[in-house]
Amino acid sequence: MMYGRNGLEAVYDDVLTAGVKSGGASGNVVTTIDPKAQKAAFDALGDRRGAAVALDARTGRLLALVSTPSYDPATFSGATPDDATAWKALTADERDPLLNRALRLAPGPGATFHVVVAGAALEHGLYASVDDSTRTPLNYVVPGTDAAVAGDSPRCENASIRTALRYSCDNVFARLAVDAGQSALRSTAEKLGYNQELTIPLRATESTYPTKPLTAAQLARTGTGGGGVVATPLETARITAALADGGRLVTPRLVERVEKADGSTQRQTDSGGSGRAVSRRTAEQLRSALPAVASRDGDRQGSWFTTYARQGDGRLVSVAVHVSGGDGGQEAGRIAGEILAALA
Repeated sequence: MMYGRNGLEAVYDDVLTAGVKSGGASGNVVTTIDPKAQKAAFDALGDRRGAAVALDARTGRLLALVSTPSYDPATFSGATPDDATAWKALTADERDPLLNRALRLAPGPGATFHVVVAGAALEHGLYASVDDSTRTPLNYVVPGTDAAVAGDSPRCENASIRTALRYSCDNVFARLAVDAGQSALRSTAEKLGYNQELTIPLRATESTYPTKPLTAAQLARTGTGGGGVVATPLETARITAALADGGRLVTPRLVERVEKADGSTQRQTDSGGSGRAVSRRTAEQLRSALPAVASRDGDRQGSWFTTYARQGDGRLVSVAVHVSGGDGGQEAGRIAGEILAALA
């Protein structure tokens, strides 16, 4: 009453408050959220600063969309002194619980961007298979510079794309980015959803790949998920979903149907996708490599994990988790596992 509306409450205010003044009936907004998956994600994230997204790869339905730390809006929904105290405490909280980290936070994607780089390399014919050797030295020196990008594991020397994805080999993906070139890399990233506005119907922060000309060293940096590349957890889950479902990019949606006060129902249709992002062959090659990815480091703001799984009912579900702290993605991977288990 005093502090405004947010999220779906703001988008569908006319439906939800239709009968408030007249004393009549109001409407309902039914979401796509799976309660078990949502609770599993919320409980697994705990009090960490983080976010988790679970996405049906075929329909675009968002099954979980969680940001933590969270808050209870009922504590400040009125106009009493207690409400004012609760609101003041919430807005002063340095952990920023009002920030929706699943939609509005876009840190560097780190090694989760490696699949985009690999997709560009395959789409533009640099390699025929994820199992071809990239012939990349363990310390890759960017052409025309003294800058070297090192692989963290001895397995990263001359690694295939499959091995490089498993061990997060920055040396390999720096080389692939330079070899593919900025135009090819940007094109693939944009086909997978970068540099695009996205609403679900809540507006998500845009995930971006640089559009200004890059030097070879800068291009190599983008290949490792740095250099100005940023992504939301929603976009990361969307890319994984596209690779899991044969290269078809879906438009995520959070609302199943709107039940209006007059008794009519407006159903939200399945998105059917936003078109083909990569070829089926490229998607199948990368999909075969994704289950081997145990963990993926992120940027300095936290760690990432993304994967997909086929559920017992046949659904393909992608999951992306971002948590604060640099633990190599182990906690994020555990959280992703608990979400998928709840959906099984």
